[in-house]
Amino acid sequence: MTVFDIDTFERRVSDLVRAYDTLKADHEALVATHAAEVQRNQEVRSRLAHVIERIRALEAETQIESRAAPRATDADDTSGASS
Repeated sequence: MTVFDIDTFERRVSDLVRAYDTLKADHEALVATHAAEVQRNQEVRSRLAHVIERIRALEAETQIESRAAPRATDADDTSGASS
């Protein structure tokens, strides 16, 4: 029959409680870090969406301007340079 050693048992329980506390603190830190990363990710996505909207608006503006502006041709060349 095995002899029950209360001191060994208490030491093992104390070690387990310390390990639990360490893991709990690590988990809480990871949860906080994850929440911060999710928030930052949302902010970056929002900024990127605004940049994309601005690029599209500039492209549309450029297309409108290029349709409205008269095109220069070789016959319209008034610089006097001959080819």
